Amino acid sequence: MDAKYLPVEKENIKQVPDRFLTDVAGTELIFEISWNHQGFFAMSVFDSTGEAILEGKKITYGTNMFDNIIDDRLPDGIGIIPLDKTMAAEKEGVTYDNFYDSVKLYIAGDY
Repeated sequence: MDAKYLPVEKENIKQVPDRFLTDVAGTELIFEISWNHQGFFAMSVFDSTGEAILEGKKITYGTNMFDNIIDDRLPDGIGIIPLDKTMAAEKEGVTYDNFYDSVKLYIAGDY
């Protein structure tokens, strides 16, 4: 199975967060990815009605963004993990320059 990742639009993200609805393992979730002018990306997640599940969490390379989040609205056994398949970003982490060009938000788990 091919690896799936979130469809982030980075083009105007410095001015306006990218907000989109997508299906993750049969559950519709709203994602909002924003650029923090302190030098990092942040992710918020909402259920399909717009109620917050996760707000403003820093996107950290190699870290499951759903770790330590217990919420019945999230699909069981699923994670969102920022990774670079070439491994080039492993030392520098997530930067504005490599985000979505090489570092993508992969959906991990049984889907």
